[in-house]
Amino acid sequence: MKKFLVAVLFTFAFFGFNAKVQAEKLFDAEVKTLSDQIFINWEDIGDTYQVFYNDERIWQGSKSEFTHEGLNSNYQYNYKIIALDNKEKIDAVKVKTKTLPNKENSYAISRALITEKLGESKKSKAFIDAQVTSDVVKLNLRGNVVDNLDGNLELFKNGNLISSNEDGVFVDKEVKPGETNTYKFVAKRKVSKEKIEEINNKLEKENIKLSEKEKKAVYYKPYEYIKIVKVPEESQLFNLSSLPSVDPYDNAIRFRYRTFIAQDKAPAKSLIKGYTEGYQFGGDGRSFCYSCGTHRTQVDMQVVFDSNSSSSNYDADISASTLYDENGNFISSNEPTDASVTINRGHQRSDLNFFQIDHSVQVAYTSVFNWATPNIDYSFGISSYPNKSFSVSGTRDQAPYHEMYASIPYSDALVPIFREPNVTFEHLIPVLPNASINASF
Repeated sequence: MKKFLVAVLFTFAFFGFNAKVQAEKLFDAEVKTLSDQIFINWEDIGDTYQVFYNDERIWQGSKSEFTHEGLNSNYQYNYKIIALDNKEKIDAVKVKTKTLPNKENSYAISRALITEKLGESKKSKAFIDAQVTSDVVKLNLRGNVVDNLDGNLELFKNGNLISSNEDGVFVDKEVKPGETNTYKFVAKRKVSKEKIEEINNKLEKENIKLSEKEKKAVYYKPYEYIKIVKVPEESQLFNLSSLPSVDPYDNAIRFRYRTFIAQDKAPAKSLIKGYTEGYQFGGDGRSFCYSCGTHRTQVDMQVVFDSNSSSSNYDADISASTLYDENGNFISSNEPTDASVTINRGHQRSDLNFFQIDHSVQVAYTSVFNWATPNIDYSFGISSYPNKSFSVSGTRDQAPYHEMYASIPYSDALVPIFREPNVTFEHLIPVLPNASINASF
């Protein structure tokens, strides 16, 4: 069967900001995304075409182009385009994209909504558009993405580095129907001279010696752009979804964020100011895993949609901290004295649910010696949609290990959003740069 895959030329005009990204063409096609409309123009391979939005047909005709108008700004849209010849379906493609943010939108003076807007500012409004068939995935990273380490982006697939010389356009032909893949582009941006001076002063004050490789890591801030893609079965490209009627709780989108220390025991030197030589901090002794083993912190979030609104809630579990001597003998175990996990709710509509999770928790150990560790910090805004898509945008410490998952109804039981290892424990020091995350499904 001839595969019909929309290749993309993205043109953006947003308050004087213009950018073009030319995708490698598999077929002649063009997508233009503005704040209130999406235009798709494709190569004429059939005699009629059908366009579906959320499995509802919104257009059909003989022209090989379609414009969707009157859209919400900064909102994800998923389409299915089916090509027909003589009334026979000959090809299909899924197109996943997002409208641009509208700077003039009115926002309530609420921390959550302000964060949502700032998360899509000119500096960080990048988004990965995807075109998907049963055997090809095409990704286009659009927006103001800059790497000033070597000018190239790193690309990871399911946690494995597959290229260090990417420009933001990637075609993956090594996919299988039914599988879910997580792709990640990483750009490195050097922090300011003032920030470098602040980092150096802090490291000197703490008497922390870093290797040249570690210094490079602390002088560059990583920006991670993630796309999670479910590859459809060929039959799913042509057929509409038939979702069963279930209780709203069973229809929930769930998220889990865990932080942990991979070692069974970690040297206290890396974690505790004022440590005693040889003392060790109790870790979790595991690798990435949704539920197995212990954790430093765990936050579970849930979003439920109904016909009139949506709701969100969360639950946090903070582990105690244990200290051992140089021989591995237990000294004591304490609860963190500084632990804050909060949720700030923004839009709770029937078509969009947005909330912000702010997390600041000690690693943590405070004892009679008055030792204290820096906090594990992250802050994320999560937008969820009733079609089960979502986006996650925010920042996180680069220590210790961080992992985030989503559970999507009628899809994979678990979708890994990211699984990020510890860079160095020194990255918990507040002046060291956090990682910036922008992910979507």
